[in-house]
Amino acid sequence: MAQTLSYVSLGRGFPIILLHGLALNHTIWYPVADLLKDDFLLILPDLRGHGRSFSPTGAYSMGQMAEDVLRLMDKLDLKTISRNPKVFLGYSDITSLHLVLNHKAHFMTFHGPMPTTEFIKPNFAEYARAQLTRALMSPEPLGEIASPNGA
Repeated sequence: MAQTLSYVSLGRGFPIILLHGLALNHTIWYPVADLLKDDFLLILPDLRGHGRSFSPTGAYSMGQMAEDVLRLMDKLDLKTISRNPKVFLGYSDITSLHLVLNHKAHFMTFHGPMPTTEFIKPNFAEYARAQLTRALMSPEPLGEIASPNGA
């Protein structure tokens, strides 16, 4: 059986890989992709056993899913990536992916709010949205991030 990792790419610019959680697929990212695709090249894979990607028989691990994502990096312009900061934002069940991407690809990794459900809600705190966006996308050093209440 061919081990094909399916992915969709949208937009152009600095590449960002958006990974879904377990039991989901790449389409969970469409609301966020609509906000980012004018400024970034978004790569939305379906992890193994999810969406249009191959589904092996038997068990497979988070580590194997992380290795699949690393294979996807061969499709990226590595010269562009090496000249720019590398940031990975993930949520909850992809801790193994954080570890592999941080260790093997030297990505800066963040655990953060679930962007596809929390980040796009109208009642998501604007201060938190602005600070997370700045941490992930600004080329400038962050410096101190003060409490929104000044506390």
